[in-house]
This record gives sequence, structure tokens and C-alpha cells, in this order.
Amino acid sequence: MVIDKIQEFYLNGFIQVSLKKDNTWKKLIKELKSIQDDNLKPGFQLKSKYKGAMDLSPNVYDYSNVFLDLLKVNEIPELLFQLTQKTNICYHIQIRKTLFGGSSYLSKHRDSFIKKGEIIGNIPPPIKIIFYPNFDNRKSRKLSVNTGSHLRFFKSFYLDKLINFFSKNEIIESSNSSILILCCIIVFLKKII
Repeated sequence: MVIDKIQEFYLNGFIQVSLKKDNTWKKLIKELKSIQDDNLKPGFQLKSKYKGAMDLSPNVYDYSNVFLDLLKVNEIPELLFQLTQKTNICYHIQIRKTLFGGSSYLSKHRDSFIKKGEIIGNIPPPIKIIFYPNFDNRKSRKLSVNTGSHLRFFKSFYLDKLINFFSKNEIIESSNSSILILCCIIVFLKKII
């Protein structure tokens, strides 16, 4: 199974990983639902960073250990090592609440790219782990990922956009039972609300 996940990650630029539905998972859902309902712990708030979205502030690390615990319980650090052959560290956790009915705060893009000879974004690229909870038990479209676009990267910003425009997209839906692990340097993303 791990070999299949490694191959899928290499070819597609992302994988979805099932979560263990244990006490850590239950605590995660409870914490996120509380944040979604604006029932925040003292000293924390949701701040607007992008139109249609708010981020938990001042930070997630002090809010609850459950976010790191979930990664440990599901052996995500070990999986990341198998996928990348590198020791990875979690240097940022973000909780973003999108506002109902708001327009997308991101259009189709790469987190890292080259424009007019200048590198924009992080090099080497980080790996993102994304969780789209489903509180109302109805799946909803959350993200469109341009499958394999991390293998199609052109130094010309405009040629890169044109070539990848014609590629296959996969829709990621909300789910309480899985996370998305994403090579975010060059996979085209579009946030769907």
C-alpha cells in the first residue's frame, strides 16, 4: 500500500490519506466545530486575511495539541519521509474558516513559480497537509487540483499557465475521514467555495 501511495504522490502531486477515527480524531472534530461556530478559547480570535476567509489568531500551536497529535497518531511524519525521502518538520499550522457564500479567496495558481526570471514562493517547496472537515454530513467541493502539473513546470510563466490549462483536474471534497497531502510548489490549485 505504501508503494501505491508513493507512486500516486509522485505521479499526481498529491494523495488523500484516511484518518484513524479514534479519540484524537473525535477531539479534532470537536475543536474544529467549536472554531467553526465561533466558540473560541479565551485569547483567540478569527482574523480576516483574505476576502471571504478568516484565520485563527494568534496561533494554532497554543490553541490545542490535537492538531499535532493527529499527525502522530496517523503516522503522517513517517509517511512524509517515505514520500519525500526527507525528514520533514511541521513549521506552520493554520486554521482557516471560509465564510459561507463568499467568493473564493484564491484563483488558479502555483504556490511557487518563476515569473520574469524571478522565483516566487518557497524553494524547496513545502508539503501541505490539508483537512476539509464536513460538519453537516454533506460532501462539498473544496479544491480543484491540476493532476500531475508538478511534473509540467516551465520557466515561462505564461507558457506554464497555457500548457497546464488543458490538463486534467481532480476535485477534492470535504471529508471528516481523510486529509490531503499536497506537493504545493507547482500543483495548480483553485479554492472552491
